Amino acid sequence: MTWPRLVAERIRSLSSAKIRGVIARRGAPRKDGAGFELQIGAAVPRQTELHDLPPEVAEAMSGYWDDQYVLVRDTMVIVDRNSRRVAAIVPGAG
Repeated sequence: MTWPRLVAERIRSLSSAKIRGVIARRGAPRKDGAGFELQIGAAVPRQTELHDLPPEVAEAMSGYWDDQYVLVRDTMVIVDRNSRRVAAIVPGAG
């Protein structure tokens, strides 16, 4: 199983409603546009404000413990804290 598919399988195990609830409680602002490519490995500009990934989401996705995220419309984009590159894309999470 490929890495993106494995991520998708883990996300499916955590209901979309739960992810939306966790994100809603955090109150992170949404962006209308990304300002970068929405694809795994894409660089995220320094001016893009990122938020720490909630522990509940990191736990469900194993392997994203120290990562951050940004909401682009209804999509949660998980970003590697060190490289500032897109690590995962979660449609319908916001």
